[in-house]
Amino acid sequence: MCRKAHGGPFSTHIPMRRDQFQILKGELKTYKSSLNGRREYCPDCGTHILVHGQVADGSVAVPVGTLDGDPPVKVTNHIFIKDRVSWYSILDELPQYDGWPPGVV
Repeated sequence: MCRKAHGGPFSTHIPMRRDQFQILKGELKTYKSSLNGRREYCPDCGTHILVHGQVADGSVAVPVGTLDGDPPVKVTNHIFIKDRVSWYSILDELPQYDGWPPGVV
């Protein structure tokens, strides 16, 4: 699902509590993207901005590619590698998980 939403071999998200995120202008539209999830997107350009329903604590995920500038983001692990495309190789030594890392869901 992430590959289709982003049009790339993977997507990079920043998880955060909903109260850590603020819409400064306009309103987002919502669509149900899976059984337990939904995405909020910009009605003008179609970019999805928030992903809900991935973790039990109600946190949201913000796609890093939607942020302006070069945010100070550090990749800490690779998740859902069982679903990765065969032509993409992970070349670092970061932890890899077939699904969510322990303690997330």
